[in-house]
Amino acid sequence: MSDPLSRARVIRLALIALLAGCGNAGAPDNTGTGSFSITVRFVDSTPPSASLQTAFTHATTKWQTVIADSVGSIPINLAAGSCDSVQPAIHETVKDLLVLVHIREIQDTVPGQAILGESGPCLVRNPGNIPILGLMSLNGSTLAQVDSSGLLDQLIEHEMGHLLGFGTVWDLDNLVHDTTGSNPWFSGPNAQAAFHRALPSYADKVVPVEAEGGTGTTLSHWRESVMTNELMTGVLNQGVNPLSAITIESMADLGYMVNEQAAEPWPTPAAGMAGARASLTTGAPALTTTVLRPRFWVTGSGQLSPITH
Repeated sequence: MSDPLSRARVIRLALIALLAGCGNAGAPDNTGTGSFSITVRFVDSTPPSASLQTAFTHATTKWQTVIADSVGSIPINLAAGSCDSVQPAIHETVKDLLVLVHIREIQDTVPGQAILGESGPCLVRNPGNIPILGLMSLNGSTLAQVDSSGLLDQLIEHEMGHLLGFGTVWDLDNLVHDTTGSNPWFSGPNAQAAFHRALPSYADKVVPVEAEGGTGTTLSHWRESVMTNELMTGVLNQGVNPLSAITIESMADLGYMVNEQAAEPWPTPAAGMAGARASLTTGAPALTTTVLRPRFWVTGSGQLSPITH
């Protein structure tokens, strides 16, 4: 553990442990101690399919392994419809992240693209911008296709990444630069270091962020032309879509404590990369996802204030 980023992570852990012993007994639990938890709640009257429930179990298990420590609990009092039309009233103390899931028809907005779903936080912590309440809408028109193709687990893992803040709070943290040109990039130092380890020959600005794909895809995913089948590009490829160390370290740049050992190998072997590229040129619609932007900040005591992007 000789590199500066690892030492910084150890120092931060020690500070969190020290501060945990100094909290007020009656204050919200924001000390960051304990395991990270994701609570999933389906809001439709029709129960989800067994395969969808299994996909959520797999996705929450994976991300709860990636995020190594709790970010605490906050009392939430939110009127119904504050985030979207199907969001029920929320009057409870939420630990770490609550996800509300809805299945609906999502209109494709970019020719040649089939939208699989859209996700993002509605409430993020103030200070810190770490999500606490998020919404996931899955496209009922494409859900059966994704399930039959064996990509359902990876779709839910991808959407869960957005709910945790990937691509959805980057602007609040000022982590994406050159946003008006064709070469935007992510400036988080942990993700940049992981990218250089993975692709040391890459000579351009890192980490490369998507500049195409329309609103909801651009500036909120890794660049597909560079990172091909990585889980958090804007296109879901046939076959494996690994959750790489780059994505995990980008979550550290958002303020999470992370488990780097949960990373999956990327880049994948040459055959896998060629297969990922080929899936983009078959003429079939690209399987894309889009993001939702947060609407409210919430303090540790539960006070809400609107976000203007």
